[in-house]
Amino acid sequence: MALNRDLLFRTLEEIEKFPETHDQNGWFKPVANPVASKDGELCNTSFCFAGHAAVLNGVAHPEPEEWVRTKAFRARQRADWYVHPETRESILCEDYEATIVARDAGAVSIEIYAQQILGLTYDQKEQLFYCYGGHAELRAIVEEFIRFEDRTGDLEDED
Repeated sequence: MALNRDLLFRTLEEIEKFPETHDQNGWFKPVANPVASKDGELCNTSFCFAGHAAVLNGVAHPEPEEWVRTKAFRARQRADWYVHPETRESILCEDYEATIVARDAGAVSIEIYAQQILGLTYDQKEQLFYCYGGHAELRAIVEEFIRFEDRTGDLEDED
């Protein structure tokens, strides 16, 4: 699978242009102060790299109002974000049972969805999505992926 260079760089640019909407600690979460997006709409949610890539690819993110109504929010736990790849519909899974229902319906976690649309191997996904070093480090990782692919060609991931 080849890297989706366009989406990788669009995601980086979005994060760098609107750093207030980036939080590598969670797929998504509400923010206190909404931020104007490039089209002028207010965004009151932050995303990690995977979440940004998914939204830029047309996935409708869970609304903060939906998240704060969940049992997971009240228990200060994380809810999982799933996406149906064909429809790009978001599914907020607040417990294991909801996750099973989403998977049975063909949905995948936001992590797997973003890995697929970005054309990342398993190791690349782990390196990029679990990078907590800041925007410069994210950019360095993406640029290294590009250099590696240019040197080696398209690699198939066995995972």
